[in-house]
Amino acid sequence: MLRVVLFSAFVAVASLLFYPVDARKKKSEKIEITPEEAFLDNNFKEKSLREWSSGREFVCVTHGLPVLLGINMLSSPDGDFMGKIFTYKLLKEDKDWNGSKTSVVFECEGREYEYVVRKGAAEILSGDFRPLLPELVPTDYIEKADSLLKGRTVYIRSASWQDSAGVDIKGRKYVPVVVKGVGPGDKILPLKVVFTDGRGVTASVCTTMYRDAISSQYTSFDKLFSFGDIREKYPDISDEVWEAITRVEVVPGMTKNETMISVGYPDNVRKIPDNAGLREYWSYNNGIYLVFQDGILVRFRM
Repeated sequence: MLRVVLFSAFVAVASLLFYPVDARKKKSEKIEITPEEAFLDNNFKEKSLREWSSGREFVCVTHGLPVLLGINMLSSPDGDFMGKIFTYKLLKEDKDWNGSKTSVVFECEGREYEYVVRKGAAEILSGDFRPLLPELVPTDYIEKADSLLKGRTVYIRSASWQDSAGVDIKGRKYVPVVVKGVGPGDKILPLKVVFTDGRGVTASVCTTMYRDAISSQYTSFDKLFSFGDIREKYPDISDEVWEAITRVEVVPGMTKNETMISVGYPDNVRKIPDNAGLREYWSYNNGIYLVFQDGILVRFRM
């Protein structure tokens, strides 16, 4: 009995050491939802197969036929499938020596394609099953995003843009852009947001409107865009420094916080005290190297 009491006391003390009071409070507090997250939660929910209607259309975002549509075909059809429309028709259930199987049947340009699942139709429709077809993006998903965002001014958080040919270009971040439209993206990020910045540059980024998607950790809409002016959160940063931040650059005299806003957190930090104070060396895996003296940037290599 004494051992149990002592162990319980140890656990209680350990919990205070490893889980500070503030951290434990945060667990019980309601997580605040940003306006961008609320926009996604209120307007976009990925449909399971049981919510599909016959005639629902999907646009192909790859040049080749979606892998899981061609896997059961004797010969894969030739041609470029990029931009072609696949229409969901019906479910077709069969039984063979291996048990029940259900085909999700699509039609494209007069030809049928089947996505085969080794389950009965009733089992599929009783849950949240979704065919694994990242190459096909629902047109109603694209159209809804376009209708909600086209013509709207938003603030982009990323400087990694693409031009009209899909070539990566260096843009600016934390600047206002006007959305020109939303179209199909790729099989990783299904939507492409096309925009124009204040200098007349037209570019795009790919994203998803589903916050729980595997690819959404850094690239969902709420991570790439803000409805509010991000500059207003940093009134103490000078215009000169802010301009460098929007270009993802640094200038001598920046504070560590300003530097992190511009180029992100370092991958490695070394702190060396010397006669002049504390010197810090920050390095990044992409080759950026920064030197701070008492918290102020004095040298750098980009």
